[in-house]
Amino acid sequence: MPSKYKLINTDTGAVLTTGDDASIRFGGPWGDLQAAGLAEWVDNTPTLEELKAEKLSAFKAQATALLSSTDYKALKFVDGAISQEEYTPFRFARQAIRDHFNDLEAAINSAESLEELEALVW
Repeated sequence: MPSKYKLINTDTGAVLTTGDDASIRFGGPWGDLQAAGLAEWVDNTPTLEELKAEKLSAFKAQATALLSSTDYKALKFVDGAISQEEYTPFRFARQAIRDHFNDLEAAINSAESLEELEALVW
């Protein structure tokens, strides 16, 4: 998870550093920049929507990796190198992966709290 706060340059908006510790946020050179009005600490806590997008991306990567591991069987079937009977278990497995991803995507999109989102696992 990203740091809770980020220090931004007040002129350019560039992120100078991030941190959660008050001694980092208010002491030393970062505190001097803030005191001089050259930089400002802002809340960097991700929103629920940002966390949803991150989780969805991770699950999509998992589904893609699992599907990729059987792509060669799908291509062999399309090319006629293996029979329908040989390919059927792979077809069902691939569909189960897609169905599971679709269920997780729906659950992510309907999550209304961080707790609901964190409870979702592949």
